[in-house]
Amino acid sequence: MSPARLEPFVPDHLWFANHVTPAPGGMRLPTRMVVARLAAGALWLHSPVPIDDALAAELATLGPVEHLVAPNAFHHLHADAAKARYPAATLWAPEVLRRKCPALPIDAALEADVATPWSDELAHVLIAAGPKMAEVVFHHRASRTLITTDLVFNLARVDRWWTRTVLRLVGALGGLRQSRLWRSLTRNREAARAAIEAALAWDIERVVPAHGDPVVGPDARDRLTAALWWMRGDPRPRSAPSAPRQRS
Repeated sequence: MSPARLEPFVPDHLWFANHVTPAPGGMRLPTRMVVARLAAGALWLHSPVPIDDALAAELATLGPVEHLVAPNAFHHLHADAAKARYPAATLWAPEVLRRKCPALPIDAALEADVATPWSDELAHVLIAAGPKMAEVVFHHRASRTLITTDLVFNLARVDRWWTRTVLRLVGALGGLRQSRLWRSLTRNREAARAAIEAALAWDIERVVPAHGDPVVGPDARDRLTAALWWMRGDPRPRSAPSAPRQRS
């Protein structure tokens, strides 16, 4: 497994660090950390991946790490290590993660109405679908980028047959899609829909999921809207052409 390294995405604003995350059952998911440099020069790390000395040195060339974000109940595997490497940074997380992992050193709640030091640059909305399914999504205003973790996937191809099989079963393979897990774990669909509508009201030209390729272009918002058809209560859209079936 290659260590994560920084890749520029939006010049002077956003960078990626990609990693392959082992998951239950032998799955291996491509996963992404998003790095934003705030106007004052500090760094905001969304969904941290393993940060070794080399990646830490790359980050140091951009600015000091001041904020770590674990945005849902699943993207916390490396948050503890990131907090240990950057003890002065604030670790932000929603209540759903605090309940799941009470030992995680969370410094600040990330809820719907919480004011943050970076709200002028990064707006957020909490999609509180149920007691076990909630996610905070972000809008980087300057680049018009929506930053998500598991709200949508955009995986056309993956290497391992078992990973492909599981992703197909949950409806998360073959383009920009929302996993069926949201349907099974959502308990308050109206609240989730209201949060989605608030997010879709942002000016969106880029969608960056944690798993899969970014969506970039004038149709990014429309593609996101179509992918969220179930949560919005829309009719199911006509299926896009399926990704080519891979051989094991």
